[in-house]
Amino acid sequence: MAGGGTTLVECKLMGRNAIGVDINRDAVMLAMDRLNFSSTVLEPLPETDVRLYQCDARNLDLVPDKSVDLIATHPPYANIIKYTTRDNGSANGDLS
Repeated sequence: MAGGGTTLVECKLMGRNAIGVDINRDAVMLAMDRLNFSSTVLEPLPETDVRLYQCDARNLDLVPDKSVDLIATHPPYANIIKYTTRDNGSANGDLS
């Protein structure tokens, strides 16, 4: 539930490693674009490992066991991001 990547950007700016996941490809692409920056205006950014995956946050097989110290989630807020169409009556894994 990485959404637009705001938390990942803040992690990068603060020198924190981060892993973001989102089931929505468009959200992942947006977050990747927002993470594509470097800055030396005030001082160089610290080295970080920020990873982003398109997957279901309910299945985190890509994340090694005991490799995470803190989890911060951003569940979908109402209908701000449309993850799937509900024409067929199926949510298709849509948590919004």
